[in-house]
Formats: sequence, C-alpha cells, structure tokens
Amino acid sequence: MEVTFKHPPVIDTAGNLSLDPFKDFDPSKKEHYPEEKLGIYINGIRLRINNIEKFVPVYVGIVYEDSLANRLFNHHYNKYKSCVGTYGKGNKDLWDFSSVSSLADLSNMYVEMYYYDYVNNYRKVVNRTSEKYLRELLNLKYLLYFQNKNYFVMQAGGVYTDLETKDREINHCDAINLGFDKYGKIKNTKNLYETSFYYVYCSYEDILKKLQDKNNNNMFLTYNTPKLLLERIELSTKNALNCIGLNTTSKAEGECLDLDINLTALQNELVNLGAHAYNVKGTYDNLIIKIRK
Repeated sequence: MEVTFKHPPVIDTAGNLSLDPFKDFDPSKKEHYPEEKLGIYINGIRLRINNIEKFVPVYVGIVYEDSLANRLFNHHYNKYKSCVGTYGKGNKDLWDFSSVSSLADLSNMYVEMYYYDYVNNYRKVVNRTSEKYLRELLNLKYLLYFQNKNYFVMQAGGVYTDLETKDREINHCDAINLGFDKYGKIKNTKNLYETSFYYVYCSYEDILKKLQDKNNNNMFLTYNTPKLLLERIELSTKNALNCIGLNTTSKAEGECLDLDINLTALQNELVNLGAHAYNVKGTYDNLIIKIRK
C-alpha cells in the first residue's frame, strides 16, 4: 500500500490552494493546519542549508484521538515556539538548529539524533534519570535540551543529585529561566521554530481510500482500528526517513508493514544529505521509499 504525504493546506490571498505552500505556510495561523481528525504527520523546521531553505524533519507522529490541527498547532508548534506567556513550555528534545548552516553540520546532527533515538527509545533496561544515562547524553554536541534538571547541572560541571519528579522535570522555558541556556542557543532555536516550523501529513481519509483496494484490504483486517494501523504506518515512515539519513527522535514500535512511503510531493523541499539510492546529482529522484517486513 502507498502512503502519500502532502504539504499543508495553505490558502492564498485569492482564496485558492497555494501553489507554493512551503513558502506561503505561516505556522502561527491555525487555518494553515488540516481539518481532518485522524492521520500521520512529519514535523520539523524550514532551515537555510547552504543558503537554500529546506524542510528538515525532526518528529513523526500520529493522531487517532484528537485532530491533526490541534495536535500540530497546540501540542507541537505552541510548545516549540518562543517563551511568551503560556507558550513555549515544551518538553521534547531540542537540537541546535541555530548553529547549522551546511549539510555537513546537519549530517553530524542527524547522526547524534540517531544515537539519541536508540538510547532514549529502544535500548532495553535503561533508567533515563540515572547519572550514567545522563552522562551519555552529555556527549551529544547538538543536543540542547533534555527534560531532566540534572542534565543541565552536570553539563555545567555540577554534581548529580537524586531528585523527585516535580523537581527533576523541567520544560524548555524552565531551562531558560533557570539560567541553563548560557549561550542563548535554546532561545535561538525556539525563535527559529516560531517562524520556521513546518509539517507534511497524510490524513486517515486518504489512507482509507487506499484500503478500498482489494490488494490492501487484508492489512485493515489485521489492524482494524485507526490507532493500530496508524502505529504501523508511523514506524514504516520513520524507517523510510532513516533510509535517507533523516533520523527522527520519536518512539515507534511493533512491526513494519509492506508500505511504499511516497514523499515525491515534498522532494524538492526536503533536505537531501546524499549517500542513498534516491540521490541524483544532489536532488531526489522518484522519492517513494519501499519498506518491507
């Protein structure tokens, strides 16, 4: 089955669907987010790489008990953006995008993100509040934020202490307000998110249309709820991005399905690190990534 990702539904000043949503998308406008209730998305940031703005994926997620608009706008954008009032208080990992300007920088960051994803989401029997675990994270040059207060204390040369949850877990704005953002990189990265947040998505309605094909129907018989099916697509999408070196840091488990992840609609805007089979002289060619069990 093919899962096809598309750009945000941006309406231009004439009331028509924008022909250049990557340029015209304004993350602060709620109407630039999809009305569909269920689906899968890839979010990240529009970043200037070698002087050309590209979409840099960071996170793959699904929506099955919410709406795509609420999940993307409130749960992601409003928590990634700058700390003003009640906004900006996210607790997801932050990476030093404000210091990235070249493909080499970004490639190094994605290597670190792959390692972080492994130790944070998949390595068995790990205490993510332990001193040993936090010392591993301190080796990651591009990681700016982890929600444990000890991470920042140890980063500044302080001593690990056993903290209660309420004292240990801090959000992005806490890290800034407590003086842990010594060089302003958390603030700068959140400023980037405020203006340059971006996403692509595939609605569950589009997936259901594909399931009407008799060749795909068995898939729905096995995974017969939106949640179960979207979880499988989430993992396959994450693995597809891994195939082209774009390592996202969200957890996705279970088994992959035989899926073709179609990213052709965004292949001109998607950052290309090269060193993969879809690269032709620095551009993507027919970016449909086949994921198999």
